Amino acid sequence: MISRLNMHHRVSTLVTLSTPHAGTTYADFALRNLSRTGILRLFTRLGLDLTGVKDLTPSSAQRFNEQTPDSPEVTYYSISASQPWHKIPTFLLPSWRVIHQVEGPNDGLVSVQSSSSHGTPLPPWPADHWHLVNRHLTLTPRQHNILPRYLTLLKNLLPSPVQS
Repeated sequence: MISRLNMHHRVSTLVTLSTPHAGTTYADFALRNLSRTGILRLFTRLGLDLTGVKDLTPSSAQRFNEQTPDSPEVTYYSISASQPWHKIPTFLLPSWRVIHQVEGPNDGLVSVQSSSSHGTPLPPWPADHWHLVNRHLTLTPRQHNILPRYLTLLKNLLPSPVQS
């Protein structure tokens, strides 16, 4: 929207949260294994569109980044997230392991390396990908409420009120 639709004048700051700016090796892994096992053909026959997965590969992310330059009038920040494997929801453990082997710390879907590769990186948050939207899907004791982190972020990014 900012660069392709020339709407930079409507945006002062963009903050991305655990966004795979450099793609994810898990997309490559998934597509390779779906093709090898024939599941990709099955998904296609069922009418499931896997374009989104293809868009998340590192090569697709690189093409997107080259075609979508930042606007000099907009300030860009990125926030990543990561958790150790024992704090990741069970259904995210396979992707966490694949990503961790190649890219290191991650939130179960996106690595810190990929999500902090755009704009000014802010400190990573201790959360899995679902926890970032305040969903608690682990069997471990309830994680902390993530909402105060959002409020602190807004407080730090919003201009200070004018003193009269």
